[in-house]
Amino acid sequence: MIDPTQLINTTSKNAGETRTIIVSFSDELCTGEVLDGDPTVTEYGTSALTITDAAKTSKDWIIRGQTIPASEAVEFSVSGGTARNDYTIRITVATTASPIQTLVKEMRLHVI
Repeated sequence: MIDPTQLINTTSKNAGETRTIIVSFSDELCTGEVLDGDPTVTEYGTSALTITDAAKTSKDWIIRGQTIPASEAVEFSVSGGTARNDYTIRITVATTASPIQTLVKEMRLHVI
């Protein structure tokens, strides 16, 4: 069972939409460290969502006034889900640290 206080973010989408979601790991990286390899993004607990195109970001993004540098976030597309339901998505990614770190964040997606 996932502790809701550990979820990093809640976002929403309509059941018929496909959305791009960006999850920053900047606050967990050391100076000079970036994300490395291919991230894994999975739905936790059901299989109602379709998650595709998971990758570390290749450009800087500005989200809610905050700049998130390239290779410090994971982006992916999500579709599906049933209206009036919440889903938990788990993002796992390695870093360039030595020894390598594996970072995990979880978020809630509310389908409206």
